[in-house]
Amino acid sequence: MRISSILLLLFMSCAVTKNAQTQAASIKADHEATQAASNQADLPGDSSDNNQTTVPVIKTPVNLFADPKPVPVAKWDGGELTNVEVSATLALVRPSNIRVNSPEQFAYMPHDVQAETVKQLAYERILLKEARAAGIDEKTSTVASVLDKERDALLNRIYYVQQVQPKLEDLTQKAARDFYEENIDKLFTKPALSSVRDVHISTYEMITAEKGDTLESLAKQVSGDPDQAKNIRDAESPYFMRATEPELADKVLTSPLTGGEVLFVPKNQDAIASATVLAKKLREQLLSGKSIDDVLLETSSDEFPVSATKAMVYSADSPLYPEILSAIQSIQQTTISEVVKTPAGLDILVLADHQTTEVVPYKDVKSKILENISEDENQQRTVIEKTRNETLDRLWKKFHLKTNDEALARPNYAAPDPLSSDTVIVSAENLKYTLADYLQDLRLTGKDWGQLTHSERLDVLNVSPTLTNYVVTREARELGLENDPNYQKMLSALADSEIVAEYKKRLVNPQDHRVSEDELRAYYNDHIDNYTSPSQVTIRELSKRINLTLPPEQKAEEITKAKKELEEIRSRIHSQEDFAQLARRESQAISTRSRGGLIGTVSSDFRGEAFKNQLRHLKVGEVSEPFLYGSEVMIVRLDDQVAPTVQPFEQVKRQVMRDYARTVPPKKRDSQRQQTLDKAHFKLLF
Repeated sequence: MRISSILLLLFMSCAVTKNAQTQAASIKADHEATQAASNQADLPGDSSDNNQTTVPVIKTPVNLFADPKPVPVAKWDGGELTNVEVSATLALVRPSNIRVNSPEQFAYMPHDVQAETVKQLAYERILLKEARAAGIDEKTSTVASVLDKERDALLNRIYYVQQVQPKLEDLTQKAARDFYEENIDKLFTKPALSSVRDVHISTYEMITAEKGDTLESLAKQVSGDPDQAKNIRDAESPYFMRATEPELADKVLTSPLTGGEVLFVPKNQDAIASATVLAKKLREQLLSGKSIDDVLLETSSDEFPVSATKAMVYSADSPLYPEILSAIQSIQQTTISEVVKTPAGLDILVLADHQTTEVVPYKDVKSKILENISEDENQQRTVIEKTRNETLDRLWKKFHLKTNDEALARPNYAAPDPLSSDTVIVSAENLKYTLADYLQDLRLTGKDWGQLTHSERLDVLNVSPTLTNYVVTREARELGLENDPNYQKMLSALADSEIVAEYKKRLVNPQDHRVSEDELRAYYNDHIDNYTSPSQVTIRELSKRINLTLPPEQKAEEITKAKKELEEIRSRIHSQEDFAQLARRESQAISTRSRGGLIGTVSSDFRGEAFKNQLRHLKVGEVSEPFLYGSEVMIVRLDDQVAPTVQPFEQVKRQVMRDYARTVPPKKRDSQRQQTLDKAHFKLLF
């Protein structure tokens, strides 16, 4: 495994961490869903056979890291692997063929993947012991060469973890706090809320209209004022006003009503005055300390029905009459309002509870804000970019990097006075960054020299891996990070990995990489189905739809009826033209009906095995018996058929070689690994 430079880490660290967490959560969710599915009872299918499906047993993942103390998870002759060692390996340098990103992700992987990971790590440990016994160590030339190249990258990584990541976290914390302060009024302040009970006396009378009544006549009869006709409400909840278009108002108010229509009609002024007296009496009783429920029990008025709501929460923007909202504001001090008159009647508001405006403390919402910021790619990019620029600007100044501004200011580096490839663009102690280096970095941006301004050419230097690696490595060494225990652990893990890689190379017989013609032909013959073109069929369909949501008995009747109809249609088909004409008239398959039922020329298995089985029984020109397919009962005609075609070895040789390389060597490696583990008496302990 190779360690990436600080530049990549600076740009990608937050995204990688987030993706790993997301993937771990996804794996956990997938596992839980699989477990739930495996616990479901078998459901009856439509198939007529009685084959039973065996639900595979899924072992539960084991969180090997739940216990912080070392616990053996595998053992073999002369060695063992603990949970702590697994965690350390996954966190540092792990074999490339291990499909786990982190210890956190590993905890939710399926048990077989966990077992495979531990098995692979144990195999690497066994090989490491054999490699060292064979004389391969850190001084072996190939291993030493890799370690020399990777020391700087490891220092970059340690520097990132110790010096850069805390700054990123500080900036993220600051961004979260700033977001809270900027949105404290809008998002983090709970508005004042009042829990109120409403004692209501209706000032409407319920009337059942008789044939010939009009809204105006009812208003005059009940209210004494025909103009109150426009305030009459329907007696059906939610009691909307009988609103009409202005130009139709006169006609509607005077038009005869349908007999039996129930309406709420405003009472007359005398009745409203009496209702007001009653309301004031009820208010006095409430002020004396009686409860609303007691007042309601003691009040008996057929003329004025009295009701009360349960305690409901209201805020200043609740959709209420303005008179009610004003009264709610007043009872925050008095607990019982005056009698309030609204278009709907008379109300007395009684305060049950009141919550004042409350600011949610930052500590209570901090984690959620940080979560949202971590998921905001633009925010993360801003934080990373700010940290990277500040870090590199400081290090460039500290180590006195000098830029050849004259060269970068040229419109064209190749003419009229061309720069040579070894022209120094940036220099410092033990550093010569040349034009050749610069052009290589420029190619990574996808831009040409002539497309950029002088300032933009300077910007290319800020993202140069060579220059970033130079300043970060120098800074890491000055900070003494080569003596950091984590650095030493990573270096040791990398050395072990490279020693094993070198040992594996020596174990491989060069002849194993040479595949003979006979081996390729044998593979071709063993996998001939992969190189056989499927049967092609030209078919037509004529179908009747079935409502699958019907109860079982009705659905069975529908299917039987459709089959009988199709049997009758089938009896009239004697040619392809007969089928096409009948399909245009009778088929309910919209996509093919206009084409005389023609599906076209397709692979015989294009609709799965069940459909393919129907085609197997047909000869060209024959029409099938009616059969159920999905939500349709159909008949099909086989217009033409081309048998499966085996592609000659010579035509597919390249594909055979690719397939062979993709499947055979991994199997050989797996077999070799298993032999090594068996020889060492390897045993899983979880």
